[in-house]
Amino acid sequence: MNPKARVAVCIGRNGRHFREVFRGVIAFGRAVGNWNLVHCRAENVRRADELDDARTGGVICSVGRVAELRALNDLGVPVVNVANTLDDCPFPLVANDDAAIGRLAAEHFLANGHKRFAFVGLAGRRFSRERRSGFLSRLRVSPQRCPELDVMEPSNALIESELGAWLGRLDLPVAVMACNDYVAAILSQACRDLSLAVPGDVAILGVDNDDIECELAQPPLSSIEPASQRIGQEAAKLLHSLMSGGPAPFQRRLIPPLRVVERTSIQ
Repeated sequence: MNPKARVAVCIGRNGRHFREVFRGVIAFGRAVGNWNLVHCRAENVRRADELDDARTGGVICSVGRVAELRALNDLGVPVVNVANTLDDCPFPLVANDDAAIGRLAAEHFLANGHKRFAFVGLAGRRFSRERRSGFLSRLRVSPQRCPELDVMEPSNALIESELGAWLGRLDLPVAVMACNDYVAAILSQACRDLSLAVPGDVAILGVDNDDIECELAQPPLSSIEPASQRIGQEAAKLLHSLMSGGPAPFQRRLIPPLRVVERTSIQ
């Protein structure tokens, strides 16, 4: 590996999960000592105008769109993906064990004595489907006994309206797993708009433990904390091996979550 090789890190820094993944990459890069880490935004990945550089030795990327796949394939350098979003991604993946996240949510609800369950996901996202699958498997119920709503992401207002209509059809009280904290926060707002008590009528559990998102909600949202820094470190370790000429030892390495962080939304 070129001792001065540039490593492009194409991970968004808005949400807590990917910020912590980034921290894990940084920690590994400092330990290696010969990485020049460069942050690259997703729009630049799709155009490949920041990455098409002879100094770029490898890429760690949260691949979320097909256009990014094409641009990254054209680079001809090792790529490690840290986002379990697309179904057909050719790059090695180091990411959350999303089925385990779903099982942990179910176990927590069951331990708290809940009897009715529902799930809110994001349409077209692999991580959301796998979290629901794990949730159902641990509950040992059929999909018909766990109402589901998959929302799109055009705007918070549109999602909130859709959630409101869906909530009105549920039997209460109900424990709802949201596929992430973004969806959980909008669900919480929809409950307030309908004068549904959280957690009395609707207990809500999100994923990512994004402290800002969770604490802004009223009441504060409980959430599953992923092992985000470990994901970053493992992804960087794999990229280091690939840049040194080693083979990819796996296609998917899935990292289990750390814990449920309880706040008021499920107590």
